[in-house]
Amino acid sequence: MRGIVSAIRHSISGEELYTIIGENPAVGSSDRVLKLYDAVEFNLDGHSREGHARIVVDSIEEGDKSAYSKEIERLVGENLSKELLKTNIKQFDSVIESMQEGMLAAEKRIIRSALSGSPIVVRFHNDGDGSSGAIALFRSLSKLQGTMQGKSVNISYRINKSIAYYASSLWNDKLFFNSFESAERPLVVIVDFGTSEQSIEAIEGADGIDLVWVDHHPIPKEFPLGKISIYINPRLHGGGSDQTAGAIACVLAYSLTKQSAKEAQGLQELAYISMISDHSAFAPKVQEAAEKALVLDHITSKKLRYEDVNEPSLT
Repeated sequence: MRGIVSAIRHSISGEELYTIIGENPAVGSSDRVLKLYDAVEFNLDGHSREGHARIVVDSIEEGDKSAYSKEIERLVGENLSKELLKTNIKQFDSVIESMQEGMLAAEKRIIRSALSGSPIVVRFHNDGDGSSGAIALFRSLSKLQGTMQGKSVNISYRINKSIAYYASSLWNDKLFFNSFESAERPLVVIVDFGTSEQSIEAIEGADGIDLVWVDHHPIPKEFPLGKISIYINPRLHGGGSDQTAGAIACVLAYSLTKQSAKEAQGLQELAYISMISDHSAFAPKVQEAAEKALVLDHITSKKLRYEDVNEPSLT
């Protein structure tokens, strides 16, 4: 197998985890020290003492970023879905269609980080709206990374109790990012919160970090949209709070990889849960989705870990 080293995660144990992209992408520890962009011939042979796939390197050639860029563009093209998730709610779908330029940019940016092993933090508001969007992203990103041999370790999901992205949260995210060397800049994906003056300090302090922001709340005049890599809000496209952020994140998640009919139906249900939870005027009257919205609101209000939110009964 042949590939390009696109990310390195350093661990306290001293074991380096390498992400290698190519026809047979892999994540694991290596029997040889590798550098970012190295072109390697390799095989997989068992697991390390930490339980990660063991990469056995046959040859190394010093690479460059241009070869990586070409390969990651190929992978984005292979995985990006050309279809658009439909909720069959006209007032929602029509606004989403007008947001496609920003949505497409966000989808491509997230896929690049997910497949290259570059670090991602997904932060979501602790209610049924924000968490339904996070679950949608979790499902699609897990499927996207499922094609890789070895377990990816580059995505962290963090529930956010406040309405702002504070500098303290940015500091915590940077601690996670500091463990990586990666071809892509670190990425923070924010769902359903943060469009407020209290987030300005964090936004201005996010040098070297890309922000993909999905929200539906009012935008203050002082809010620095120009400093956010990709900002998605229906208010910029004739919509408002009734086009909920979680439902928008479901549409975004749908396009991150090819989805089966059953998977698409599940993402559509999560969009309904988002609208019901946030009392959108467009929320459909679907009893099962309403029951799940009630449960999800209760669970997330307790500020539990994301693993607790992602229970089989809800997904």
